[in-house]
Amino acid sequence: MIQAIDLRLNNLVKYNNDYFKIAALTEDFPYLNNDEFGHGIVSYDNIFGIELTEDILVKCWWVKEIYEDDIWYEKTYPVIGQLCTSSKGNYIFDIETDTLRIYYLHELQNLIYSLTKQELNIQL
Repeated sequence: MIQAIDLRLNNLVKYNNDYFKIAALTEDFPYLNNDEFGHGIVSYDNIFGIELTEDILVKCWWVKEIYEDDIWYEKTYPVIGQLCTSSKGNYIFDIETDTLRIYYLHELQNLIYSLTKQELNIQL
């Protein structure tokens, strides 16, 4: 389950084993959009984050590099930071001296948008 405060328009989420884009948000429910199924209102209890995986990162135009035994992902357009795998199975986003743990695609989307004011390019 995702909290409303963690979402913004255009975030991708999982509902009913399919990916949907957030089309609108209210305090009570999100409004989802999907090319195949169209628009719909659902409960926040029924939407979930899309876990970050290597496959998802590749679809977001990140590339893998090996650097001192760590796997790093760098964006193929203006680089603002790097992701590396952590021992806990999630990713750590490194921006110069700060690091953030990232578990889900919508978190990465929000971070990239906050830093660049551009949507993350995703080809799911």
